[in-house]
Amino acid sequence: MNQHSDGFSLFPLEISIKPIPVPYPTILGVIPRTTVFQQCPHLRKVTFAFAAHAVDLADFNLPWHQLTHLDVHSCSLREYECLGVLRQCTALEECSISTFSTPARDLYKVAILSRDPVVLPSLLSLSLNLGDLVGYSVHFVYALRLPRLRSLRPSSQVSLYPALLPAFWRLLSETIRHLDFPGWIPIDLPTALALVPNLETLELQDSDSRVLETLGGGAVPHLVTLRLGIVNLCDLFDMLEARTAAARAGGGVAVLSDVSAIDSGTVGVDITRLYALRAAGVQVVFRNWSL
Repeated sequence: MNQHSDGFSLFPLEISIKPIPVPYPTILGVIPRTTVFQQCPHLRKVTFAFAAHAVDLADFNLPWHQLTHLDVHSCSLREYECLGVLRQCTALEECSISTFSTPARDLYKVAILSRDPVVLPSLLSLSLNLGDLVGYSVHFVYALRLPRLRSLRPSSQVSLYPALLPAFWRLLSETIRHLDFPGWIPIDLPTALALVPNLETLELQDSDSRVLETLGGGAVPHLVTLRLGIVNLCDLFDMLEARTAAARAGGGVAVLSDVSAIDSGTVGVDITRLYALRAAGVQVVFRNWSL
């Protein structure tokens, strides 16, 4: 801490804010808005670790405009307040928001605030795990404008609520290089892949023949890294062989050089196909194999 003539000035680059371990009734209405961090001209990264507590971001009077990294983990988050805070984070480059529930009574506030776009011109990476009220998530995501986004990890709820898909698909563009789906594969994921032609890394917790057929047909030509869940080895080998052949023929398709999956227990597989793929530069790892 350095003291100047105009008061104290702090120089942390990163802070982590956690709940005070005292009974909740004793702190209600007692803690004032945090102002000390306004004197942190070099602050760039803030983490809210409120996994078992609710958090109101607006209660923290931080220098939002200078942050480049924001990480929020809370059991309950007022998303309309979160939108208001994000509007101030014009320098943000990486953002992760995880919340498990949202008060239903505030839905109209989210709907009203989402009418005005939240433009984050510098944001490169976004990970969202939003609340269990679908209406919130739709309005929240529709408000975002992310012209430089390169990495996206959507909420796992997109697998359960089709209404969320159009909102997230709006975030897909030619700038995206990394796409990670933590839940089941949405029905129209093969169609969505056409929106990210420059994708280089695709991570899927689940996987099925539809996606493998799409990739085998030459979709996402710049893809080089693929992380899959449980797969049928025959289907996987068919896709990898098709892409490798297209790459060798000069079809504008990159070799999928880094592949990781879980073997579904496929029987009757010609293991020499795996060796041939590795010889062609395709490194395939099965996470449930001992070798």
